[in-house]
Amino acid sequence: NPFLLFPNRIQHVQYSFYTSDASFPRHAIRNVSQNKVVIEADTQVSATVAVQVDQSATFVQGSGIYS
Repeated sequence: NPFLLFPNRIQHVQYSFYTSDASFPRHAIRNVSQNKVVIEADTQVSATVAVQVDQSATFVQGSGIYS
């Protein structure tokens, strides 16, 4: 991804999975490598996925503080 500063250094990933209908399929991150994040659902579904990645060395969970 040209928007990430460092190649192959994703440390943390957060994502949201929004379906266009009332379904709620199971979903999970399957792979994080080469600046790509792969998220997979257990069934075919129309959805929007929002992904946030962090390339810093440390992250304080739940606080939103990077150091």
